Amino acid sequence: MSSDNPQRSVLLIGKSQLVLEDTVARLRDLGYAAEATNDFADVTGRLEVRTLDLVVFGGQVPHDRKAELTQEIGTINPRVIFVQGLAGIPA
Repeated sequence: MSSDNPQRSVLLIGKSQLVLEDTVARLRDLGYAAEATNDFADVTGRLEVRTLDLVVFGGQVPHDRKAELTQEIGTINPRVIFVQGLAGIPA
């Protein structure tokens, strides 16, 4: 059976646990499958990235690590979209 409105999957990668938790809760309230991490190590080993639709990087993810994660995740899941975000979201 197919769905006209499949659930979209979002991964937030950032530093502030409070912002991540609040944002995940809000996304889930809107119907998204959302998860988050503030551990920048071994993201592809710990999380299922094959099914992601969107990865959002927080402003405090180091530039070099963001580039590495974009390459790693994009190799596993070439259809994923990457955006810079979370800056300015109130805790």
